Formats: sequence, structure tokens, C-alpha cells
Amino acid sequence: MRKEATLEQWGELYDVALNLRQLEPWKYFWDVDLVIIQLHPGEEPVFLSIMGRGGSCFGVSMYEGMDGLRDFDMIARLETSGLDPYYVMMEQSNISCYFGDREEVPPLQKAVIKDLGLKFRGNGNWLYFESYKKGYIPYQLDANEVTRMKEALQNLFMAVRGVKEERITVDYEKGGALWRQFSQETQEWIMYEAPLPEIGERYPFVEFHDELLVKRIKKKPQIDVELALDIVYENTGIADEGYDRPLIARLFLVVDVETEFILDVKLMKPDDSEIDVTIDFLMNFIEANGRPKAIRARCPWVFSALGDLCDKCGIELKHGDMEIVDWIANECMEHLS
Repeated sequence: MRKEATLEQWGELYDVALNLRQLEPWKYFWDVDLVIIQLHPGEEPVFLSIMGRGGSCFGVSMYEGMDGLRDFDMIARLETSGLDPYYVMMEQSNISCYFGDREEVPPLQKAVIKDLGLKFRGNGNWLYFESYKKGYIPYQLDANEVTRMKEALQNLFMAVRGVKEERITVDYEKGGALWRQFSQETQEWIMYEAPLPEIGERYPFVEFHDELLVKRIKKKPQIDVELALDIVYENTGIADEGYDRPLIARLFLVVDVETEFILDVKLMKPDDSEIDVTIDFLMNFIEANGRPKAIRARCPWVFSALGDLCDKCGIELKHGDMEIVDWIANECMEHLS
């Protein structure tokens, strides 16, 4: 059940963020130089990325736990991964604080700024917050997110001041990171340099150990059909009474490459598994039609779901041109609008 933050909670968050801005933290960190903070004992840490040293998009993004670190890693590797930037942005979950222009501030945040009596003037000086959550459009922070972000920025302030005053140095070039946590032994907050934790795999490789299932699939005739499978995000929100914030339009699309017919389209909910949706479609398709000769994809979830199955069943799984999928996705977008 969503709980909105009180004006007092918003005021505390804005006070902390404005204090942090006075330190100009982007002077001391690149956006890949993470500050890692364990807010409470026994919890996974939060990972903070400070943006702006390159001269644009000033702010701080907070990624929570190991899932958050994997989200950050996906963004950090964007230039080499070949993934669509919009897809990557919508796949992540984080809470972000921005110092931007007036026209960038969401209406709900403008209302908070007005109610707090804050005045911002000039480009790059408007302070606002957004919550990113996979499966949803960027939205207003709830009460818990406001509290978590305030705690994180309070600790980030101390970490940045420690670096600014040269009380601690971190060799980020050699894989170090700045850690901050409360010591139960000394009952004090401590800071130290240590490596990032192991990130692990974001997209699990699905292995099929059911030999009878594989044999049954291989007995199906192979048909001269190439499928294009993809999961795409559309830039539109969808109100659903079952969820406490607007959903993002996330589509599972399947197209016959030669005929350009749409074989399946599914509007996915936030709790739908990409792997389950992909495997369920292929199993049903094979049962009804036979094994396709090839599957064209670009979404890493599709490759995770089908890599082993296609290899064992003699179906070519390949990276391919998805222009037809993009065209159909645009048509679906117009229909949704």
C-alpha cells in the first residue's frame, strides 16, 4: 500500500540535498566512482553515483542492494552492450536527485516545491526527485523512498566532505570504492576504501534438464519459419487500479520475419517474468506448428531464456535486424495512445 510523504518529510529531504549541493560533489567524483553506504546493520548497502563532472546532468542516483548494483552496471556498460538506451533506462530501479531546468521538473514535484515555499532560479538550479522502478513510469517518491533518500544523502554529505578535506582517498582506477558504515564496535560511522562486491549475472542462463521434454520438441517437424522475438518499452503510462503507480507499456512481441505477421503481442505487467513469457510462447508455438528454423532476438532476457533450449533442439538463435519489430511496436504505441 503506497504511503505519500508528508510535507515535513519532503522538507527534510530538500534541506539535506541543498546542503549536499553546496559541496559540489561532482568536482570530486565521476559518475562511475560509486560511494557505498550501509544505512542500517544487516542490510544490503546502497550504491550512489554522482553525476555532473562531465558538465551535464548534475545529480545523484541511489541504487539499492545487489540488484541495484547490477542495474548500475548495465548503465555503465551501455556503450559496449549494444542495448537500446531507452530499454536500459526502463529496466533499472533507482531513486534519483537532479539539479536541472524548470521544464524538466515533474508536475507533482513542482507542487511540492511550491508548498515548501522554495524558490529556484535559472537553468540547472531546480532540485527535484524521481523514482525509477522496473515496469513503471518514473514517478513521485513515496514516504519510504523519501526517508531512504534522505538517509543516503546525509551519509553521502559526510563522505564527500571527507574526500574534499582529504581525510580519505580512494584509488578508483584500481577498482576501489568508498565505503561508509556504522561500526558496532566503536559506535561511530567509519569510512574506508574497499573493492566493489562481486556483481554476479543479471540475466540467468536457463538450462533445460528435462530430457523427455527436449526429445518431444525435437520430434516436432522443423518448419521454414524465422521468428523475431523482443521485449520493448513504449513511452506511455498506463493507469491500473491494481498498482500504486502508473505502469509503463512493456510489450512482448513475436513477428514472422518473412510475412511480417504479428504472431503474438502481450502487454506485460510488472510481475510478469520475461523468461516465463518467452518460454511459454515458444512451447505453445512448437506444439501447434513445429520447430522454427531460427529465432531472431536482441533482448538479453530472450537469449537467457532460449539459449540452451534452442541449442538442444536445433533452432538457430541469433542477433538480428529488428526493424520490423520496431515498426510494429510504433504501431502498437499509436493504438495504445
